[in-house]
Amino acid sequence: MHEDCYHKMYLNEEHHWWFKSRVDIVKKLLGLFVSDIENKKIIDAGCGTSFLSKNVSPNIANIYNVDNSELSLDYSKRRGMANIVRSDLNNMPFNDGDFDICICMDVIEHNQDDRRLVYELARVLKKDGLIVAAVPALQSLWGPQDVKLGHFRRYSTQEFSELFRDNFEILKISYFNSLL
Repeated sequence: MHEDCYHKMYLNEEHHWWFKSRVDIVKKLLGLFVSDIENKKIIDAGCGTSFLSKNVSPNIANIYNVDNSELSLDYSKRRGMANIVRSDLNNMPFNDGDFDICICMDVIEHNQDDRRLVYELARVLKKDGLIVAAVPALQSLWGPQDVKLGHFRRYSTQEFSELFRDNFEILKISYFNSLL
């Protein structure tokens, strides 16, 4: 993404319904499956400007913001995030089972080897860890915006669940944009 895109996103996230709604959805999902979230170690894989990770837990000291973009991480620093790591998401510098929760929103579709990425997310999560992930839905909706954003694909719920089946027990899968 270009610097002006990050800047616009950073300025709009706190006010725009789309970003605020995504925070609400992620918080509700975490609330269904996780207790005592402020004491959980969380990785936001592909954190962008860290708006989401700053708002999912009252304890941002337990959140690790990981992205391969220096621009992204600069905006994460502006948000006051402490644990900022520049890394390729397919080969992260964490030990096996380091995290209780992984958030990976609108990232997997940008990775050419999506299976490798999901394997890496599973590796850094504890065996009973939880992942909340979102991707653009349905290849039939593919358009110029996907090309502009650097997407490799879109997913049906079946395709997305197959991507996770080997490493995760799927607790919930749906098309959440219809909720918005």
